[in-house]
Amino acid sequence: MRKIALIGIILTLTACTPNNNWTGYYYPDKDNIGDESQWIIQPGFETIEDCADWVLDVAENNTNYDYECGYNCTYRKELGVNVCETTERVEDFGEIENSKNLKNQKEASEGQEDRNSLSNANLNEELGQDVPTLESEVEAVKTEKKDQGEVVESAIKDAFLSIPDLNSLTPADNGAYYVYGTTSDNCERIVVNAKNPSGSMSDNYELETYKKGDTTFKYGIRQDWNNLALGGNIYTFTAFCEGGQVKEVIKPLHYSITPAYDYPSTESSSLDFIESHIDGDFEGWDGDTVFELSNGQVWQQDSYDYEYHYAYHPEVTIFKKGLIYEMKVEGVDDMIEVVRLK
Repeated sequence: MRKIALIGIILTLTACTPNNNWTGYYYPDKDNIGDESQWIIQPGFETIEDCADWVLDVAENNTNYDYECGYNCTYRKELGVNVCETTERVEDFGEIENSKNLKNQKEASEGQEDRNSLSNANLNEELGQDVPTLESEVEAVKTEKKDQGEVVESAIKDAFLSIPDLNSLTPADNGAYYVYGTTSDNCERIVVNAKNPSGSMSDNYELETYKKGDTTFKYGIRQDWNNLALGGNIYTFTAFCEGGQVKEVIKPLHYSITPAYDYPSTESSSLDFIESHIDGDFEGWDGDTVFELSNGQVWQQDSYDYEYHYAYHPEVTIFKKGLIYEMKVEGVDDMIEVVRLK
């Protein structure tokens, strides 16, 4: 869990408060963000663009990083997290680099303006027209780059990932359960994380045969393949697609030697599993958060933890682990204990 939290207002600002209120958080391995030993944190930026510039300098040739820029951040010892008023990202790094280069060009040209002004004035008089200045040329280049960026961005189509209900699968002759999923053709790779809440099984596997342009894939599940265990299992399918799009689908699978149970599909519940969605906005949890589900059930956080993650109507899986229930929300790595209120 990233230990960066957001609050509405945590500080009373005074006239002597410095302007260097942006802090950069650089995560060199976005597939292993939970490893805090790799994080690089740098405070003291005046603007979010300065923070993003620093990220570009630190990342160099790394293409598998992630980052955040936090405003007015402070470390809360009692929570063990960095608390920021807001965290933001600058999506178009290419535009930032172009702006930096253009800014440097403009600054370098300022020393030539006095000499150029006389030459331009003479040329304007002789030609009877305005001679473009370096500043106007820079603005033209910036506009051209922006237009090009908008064309590229609009050309990236929305990605999707679809996974069937795993509890409706029947085993093949070799005893394996085969999942046939579908994606958009602009996805580049798919990773499947299999986990049993009891801790008896955990597996992380990237599909070897899937490549960009494919629209279907097959994933096999079997006990001796170390991705299936007795009881409840949770599978997180993650597709990494064009334009930095990431699609995630979470599906449960209950396994027994002699299955004799009619397991539920989405928006239904059983003794061990409940699949539904958060009813409306989801903003993480902060200690005793209440969760209203679209199936009418109401659950409350029963273990102290803090996590901020915004999503609208995310998928939720609640499963029984011994005498307690744990909840997994789509897009959030951590799970929390919950109790049912309604």
